Amino acid sequence: MKYMGLLVAPLAMALYMNNRQEPQAECEASRADKIRGNYENKIRFFAAPEKVFEIFASEMDGDDLAMSYGDFLHALTPYNMDELMSSEEIDKYLEEHEIAALKFADADNNKKISYAEFLFFLTVY
Repeated sequence: MKYMGLLVAPLAMALYMNNRQEPQAECEASRADKIRGNYENKIRFFAAPEKVFEIFASEMDGDDLAMSYGDFLHALTPYNMDELMSSEEIDKYLEEHEIAALKFADADNNKKISYAEFLFFLTVY
């Protein structure tokens, strides 16, 4: 179970690379972005799925914590020393583009990913 992040990260990176519209100009990330990105990578790769979900989820679904699609992709995509994109920017991108894996992850199609759906997705992939 603790190696799940190592299995999911390559899938997330492949999804990210396949859905980029055009190559972006290389830019140097700020020191703060690098520190935050390295911290998030440690969480992605070494923390329990409960902790990963808790750190990256930003929405409430009733009394429970939930992830937007942007949060979900942010949680699965490793930081690569580029500028950090906010979940809002990712959500805006996802409004214009459709990713089939997100529909698979969101079993009840409510545009939010619950912890049970997140854990199921990690288990399947």
